[in-house]
Amino acid sequence: MGGALTIQNSLGFFLSAGSIFSATSIYHSFGVSISLMLLPGAVIGLLAMSPLLRKQPCW
Repeated sequence: MGGALTIQNSLGFFLSAGSIFSATSIYHSFGVSISLMLLPGAVIGLLAMSPLLRKQPCW
């Protein structure tokens, strides 16, 4: 169980670090519009997590 959580956490960190690295390296080409290129990923993540907000807590 702990190994699977470690792998999942490291993959999430790798994706975050990779997107930050790519966004900062191509910032000079695209300028501020790079944030619009990254926006769909954040919106899809929020939509995917929205069913969790509707669940009632067990306590």
